[in-house]
Amino acid sequence: MIKSFIKSKIIKRNSIMFTWAVSYIVILLLPIFISIIMYAKVDSLVKDEINRANDFYLSQVQQYMDSIADNIKLMSVQLAYNDRIQELIPVKAPFDDNQYYSFYEGVKELSNYKIANSSINNFFIYLNNSDFIMNDKGSFENKDYYDIYSGMNNYGYDKWLKLIKGDYRGGKFVSIPKEGKSNEKSIYYIITFPSLRQTDVTANFITAIDESQFIKMTDNGESLNKGQLMIINEDNDVIAGEAKKGQLPDWLDYKKLDKSRGVLLGDYNGEKVVVSYVSSQVEKCKYIHIMHERVFWEKLEYARRIIYLSVLFCIILGGGMTYILLKRNYAPMEILMSELKGMPEQCQDNEADEYQFIKKTITKAVSEKEEFNKKLISQNSILKLRFIERLLKGNFGDITVNDSLVTYDINFDSNYFSAMLFYIEDFSEVFLEQTNYNSLEAFRIAQFVIINILEELAYDKCGVLVTETDGMLAAVVNLKSDKLQGAEELIKEITRELQNFIKKYYKIDFTIAVSSIHEGIEGINAAYNETLEAMEYKVVMGVGGVIFYDDTKVKINNDYYYPIEKEQQIINCVKTGDFENVRLVIEDVYKRNFDGKELSPQNAKCLFFNLVSTILKTINDLNTISSDEFSDELSKIQELINNKTVSKVKDEFEDILKVICDKINCNKKNKNCAIKNKVDDYIISNYKDENLSISAIADYFDMHPSYISKLYKAQSGEGILDQINKVRIEKSKQIMKEQKINLDDVAKATGYSNVRTFTRAFMKIEGITPGKYKETNQIM
Repeated sequence: MIKSFIKSKIIKRNSIMFTWAVSYIVILLLPIFISIIMYAKVDSLVKDEINRANDFYLSQVQQYMDSIADNIKLMSVQLAYNDRIQELIPVKAPFDDNQYYSFYEGVKELSNYKIANSSINNFFIYLNNSDFIMNDKGSFENKDYYDIYSGMNNYGYDKWLKLIKGDYRGGKFVSIPKEGKSNEKSIYYIITFPSLRQTDVTANFITAIDESQFIKMTDNGESLNKGQLMIINEDNDVIAGEAKKGQLPDWLDYKKLDKSRGVLLGDYNGEKVVVSYVSSQVEKCKYIHIMHERVFWEKLEYARRIIYLSVLFCIILGGGMTYILLKRNYAPMEILMSELKGMPEQCQDNEADEYQFIKKTITKAVSEKEEFNKKLISQNSILKLRFIERLLKGNFGDITVNDSLVTYDINFDSNYFSAMLFYIEDFSEVFLEQTNYNSLEAFRIAQFVIINILEELAYDKCGVLVTETDGMLAAVVNLKSDKLQGAEELIKEITRELQNFIKKYYKIDFTIAVSSIHEGIEGINAAYNETLEAMEYKVVMGVGGVIFYDDTKVKINNDYYYPIEKEQQIINCVKTGDFENVRLVIEDVYKRNFDGKELSPQNAKCLFFNLVSTILKTINDLNTISSDEFSDELSKIQELINNKTVSKVKDEFEDILKVICDKINCNKKNKNCAIKNKVDDYIISNYKDENLSISAIADYFDMHPSYISKLYKAQSGEGILDQINKVRIEKSKQIMKEQKINLDDVAKATGYSNVRTFTRAFMKIEGITPGKYKETNQIM
């Protein structure tokens, strides 16, 4: 009948119908083989089943206890990095009022954690530095907490104190006899808070385990009714359960149970027992179940009888049920396949079977949905930042602003706006070292600090939306109300507090451009344009700090002072090498343009271009010296063309002309002979001077720093700074060999301002630290 059914359905070999038919036929034949095989294998099979049942039971206990440890560890990490708890960890007695208040705030935090973690409701923190204890009810002296809350009065105060003060990195289960109950124990989990220095025990987090749930689990296991459950730690201490005669036999030692799980046979208190054990996945402890061997074999005999009855039952009913089930079970599959045929993924002839088709179709649908959701989440924040950037630039696109505000959950409190633009100039003092000199990562951290502190300062004063545009941070500032009185002063106060705070605590040097207040969404773009103008003013005029647009409004001059007579004076003085008169002419030009009035940035740039033109004309007019000798100066002209401040352009302009004058004079007097020996002698004579530098040497020889550097390098093959460091390091080595003084004194004796600069220079030249060199070379 099965054969005719298979033919009627025209089963393909890759269809599950074919697999089912073969399976059912094999099932009909199995009882015969089972009766033979089971007779020989029943002992090992049933033993495995009983052991598996015990193992499953132990796994439940293991998962329960491990989940408790995981939850406690998670909570300990949250507490360790909680700002209020972190404030208390380094505190030492005696406490001042602020510290008592911090303890009060810390207790409130613990109360909140207790509410949020209902499964962990009996815990406290021991603070090592202050030798104090905190829980959700308050902060206590050790003795007071022991007397009132510990419930371990029979354990002994000294033992209890030693227990909570220990080093429990990674966490550890411990047990203590209950007060007044010699046969019962209290289970505790203790973990040491993470620390920056691995040798420090900053604080311990002690949690009492709810033993009632553990007891329920042990009561529900049928195998436990005739066996015994215990938990031991790496010290062979019985955490839960009770060892007869007070201790476990040697063959149940923690180190001998070295597998993740297993079954052992042995003697326990004079009786044969079967022991199943499971190792914790997160803690150094073992979960052990001990069963008498006679109970074990009782279950085995019962299992044998069940097997015989099962074989007989299969022989009688197997044939009829095979046909019925094969026909009925495939009917739902046919319906499901017909429903899924309309989906994009079609079942091909090369598919393994219908299950594979269903699995592939559902998996694809689920994965596409998950991928779509991930993209939506990740792109939403990016699109929001992009929308804020469009608000600033006045580029809204086809979508209305109100719809976009609703989409990105942006609510404005008023219709008045201002804008801020942040230009980060220097963040090297803090973040470069922390990020192993990864400038991009350090820059991102600096941006993150500015954004978070700005939002914190403006939290209850005005709304702030921050984005990144054109390599700078930009912020939309929304007033809390439509009242403009005092609004500008409020924004000024926020920006000044922001800059002062960040410069003081994070050493970030940055400039803030702040617009005036505008009305309406369209006013955001106007405010942003004002910040750009203010920032351009900063770049050209060389100002910094907080720049308010209203303060940069200047009367635009239609012209600037740089007549052709002045230009010709500069050219003539340079040709004669008279730099002093060149400098006086430049000072006069700058004084007439910038003293008592301010050029607009546009006119200032025009002045800069005329100055560059003067340099080019001067070099072209020189006949006595080849223009190739001014290659370095010509390359610096490109730097002058870039955006520079007024003072920097003046300095660089004078530097270039000074070098040209020096070369002209040097060409006349042939001063460049033997400059290397003179500089070396000067360095040896003055290496102890902290102010020894290229500029100091150039002043001594009445030459420009760039020119004397070039001459020295041409004659010696190395830079002046390298020679200064070499002389100082050789002198420091001599001092460390002959004198027993500390590195600070060595650094000062060789002209370094601090030991940190000295160490860097020493490692660069010698390849080791000065401390290591001193240890190996100092005289005894």
